[in-house]
Amino acid sequence: MFQIIQQRGWTDYYRLQKISRTDMPDLREHKRVTYDFLESETYRKQHLHEQADGTFTCHWFIDGMTCAACVWLIEKGLKQRIGVHEARAFLDRGELSLSVDARFDHRSAAEELDALGYQVKLSPHQGDNGTQSTELLRLGISGALAANMMLMTMPLYTGGLESDAFGVLFGGITAVLSIPVILYAARPFFVKAWAGLRNRRLSLDLPISIGLVSAECLSIHQLLTRQLHHLYFDSMAMLVFFLLIGRFIQQRGVNQALRHTRQLVATMPQIVQRWDGVSWSSVTAQQIEPGDLIRIESGNLVPVDGQLRSDDAVLSLHVVSGESEPIHQREGSPVPAGAINLGCSLEICASSRFSDSDSERLRDLANRLKSQVIPASEQTLASVFTTTVLITALAAFLTHLDHIEFAFRSALTILIVACPCALALARPTALATAFRQASNLGIWVRSTDAWRRAPMISRVIFDKTGVLTEGCPGLIRSHWLTPREHWLKGAIIALERDLNHPIAQAFRTAFAVSAEPTSVTEIRVTPGQGVQGRVDGHHVVLTAPHACTDQAIHAAFSEFPTSPTATQVLVLIDGQPAALFEFEDRPRPEAPSALADLSHMEVSVLSGDRPGPVQSVCHQLGIERFQAAMNPTDKLQAVTELVHTGHQVAVIGDGLNDMGALGTATIGVTHAQATEAAIQMADVVLARPDLRLIPLFLELSRRAQRATKQGITLSLFYNVITVFLAWQGLIGPLWAAILMPLSSLSVIAIANYTVKGDFRWAS
Repeated sequence: MFQIIQQRGWTDYYRLQKISRTDMPDLREHKRVTYDFLESETYRKQHLHEQADGTFTCHWFIDGMTCAACVWLIEKGLKQRIGVHEARAFLDRGELSLSVDARFDHRSAAEELDALGYQVKLSPHQGDNGTQSTELLRLGISGALAANMMLMTMPLYTGGLESDAFGVLFGGITAVLSIPVILYAARPFFVKAWAGLRNRRLSLDLPISIGLVSAECLSIHQLLTRQLHHLYFDSMAMLVFFLLIGRFIQQRGVNQALRHTRQLVATMPQIVQRWDGVSWSSVTAQQIEPGDLIRIESGNLVPVDGQLRSDDAVLSLHVVSGESEPIHQREGSPVPAGAINLGCSLEICASSRFSDSDSERLRDLANRLKSQVIPASEQTLASVFTTTVLITALAAFLTHLDHIEFAFRSALTILIVACPCALALARPTALATAFRQASNLGIWVRSTDAWRRAPMISRVIFDKTGVLTEGCPGLIRSHWLTPREHWLKGAIIALERDLNHPIAQAFRTAFAVSAEPTSVTEIRVTPGQGVQGRVDGHHVVLTAPHACTDQAIHAAFSEFPTSPTATQVLVLIDGQPAALFEFEDRPRPEAPSALADLSHMEVSVLSGDRPGPVQSVCHQLGIERFQAAMNPTDKLQAVTELVHTGHQVAVIGDGLNDMGALGTATIGVTHAQATEAAIQMADVVLARPDLRLIPLFLELSRRAQRATKQGITLSLFYNVITVFLAWQGLIGPLWAAILMPLSSLSVIAIANYTVKGDFRWAS
């Protein structure tokens, strides 16, 4: 990156970097990817949009863009490329918008950004901020007009202008200013109220709409009859403003969570090599047909189900079944979609299309489960409240029929003062505060309904591999039979340097700092057995115990106590035993404290791993209920049975095998390093795999629920009092104008105090 910046003369990047900082999280570890897909016809059809002037627009997600200097560098580099008409990077959304012509080399541009440390990703769901911009415009218009209308009506409240020409002038100005509020700013309430009536459902938008229209009509009538002390234009505008600001803040929290998760699931579609009878050609996973022979490079994911055609292979099934250790397959063995190739490149004969693979069928099932919406209890409250208000207004009208004008004014006044502004604000303001607090903690909640369901959770189910544990083996014990420990560490690093196997990664993590650099020759990797090579003239072998047939070597290592659940690696130097290493997928360091915070709930583990490792981890963490060797269907059935028997279940998982369970659970939780499928299914995504965030989210949801109930109670109390005063004709326009926004402000204050409170985890 430094060389590119110096060669291009872009040294202003470093000046900008010093003065620009943001808290944008680097969601995933950056690793180099291939951008072959950007040269495919599929990319051109799905992601390039031709404009009337012959140019093309496209949108990329950019990982690693964290400050204004990054924006400057990305735009600077792209604008100097041939074929670029416009390049705009959006820091808040992590997106790049391009306007290019046919000369632009998409792949080359993406590779240059990758070399600078910015990974390019694509998503079928492009960001669209049109709706949010419209809502912000409505909010701004209603706020500005409400403030001016209150200034115009203040002389009317203080008295002395009721019969004056200036009173009529001020009243007329407020009437004119109210027109954009009622016709434009308040339009969403009318649309939703009408939609509810068409669906035979009473919502809070109906009494809000009736109250707003009633206030407007009554105020116009009073203005025409010169009764200027009964104008409600300003109160109506303030109601609209408070309602819009509550809903806008709530929706902004949802959009922020969705934006984070949209960046996480954005990918660069995988290109694989397919044999066409003459040569290998590049195709996307969606183009693979049953019977096709495909080649999967080392470290890549298998996109479809198939059968192995290579002699052997080393595969990781972590995201498919939850197995923590790699498996070794022989020619003719089945290979599931989602497996990761840890060895050399291998050949597979596809047995299904991409859309027909087991993982895709499970994804479809999970999507269907997730689409089942539980009706919110607020709808019942809205129906009862709306019915009560309408009946009360009708009763007031019938009670004063002998004075028709007074009856009409009493009924309309009840509809106005009972307009459920505070009631409608109770939940949005509580959730808006909760969304903001959760985002600060690194918790992204993808739907408002998740906040309603979370306080009901009574049982928490964890996956093991990658959730309770670190997801990869770590060195737990070393047994040395040679005094040349330092030299041997360097030899091991040299042998394992370019291997994708989890054990190789564990060796590099454990010995990278302390090992001295050395060179190695004659490296030979044997899948399922180990690796060997010549280092400084010595023959060094790293092997699994089962691959070593020399009983004398086993006898030399037998004096060391070993764990029955650990993976063991023997090291030989010139045929002599030198060291024994033990590896295990260890529990996360924060797991005990997180489980202690969940001690009031039933905690269990459902894992696809072998019984031994599952039992070992659960024993270390004090978890009594666990099941091992469960396939994705087993997990789905177990969670479904619990939900159908009345349990409120939270499932925490990160793999393809967790999709069904995440979809059918009351709440599904995953983290930012999980598979794309798990992120799409989850209700809650954690910015980092920190288990302590789970009890924090549950506590935050309970606080939001408590704030909602307190706001609703205050609102109902306010409505009972004001309706009674309006019925008796004791309430005046000044008090109505003061009490209505005051009740809304009280609800907002309660939400902020209750949700934030004395956050013990704020640090």
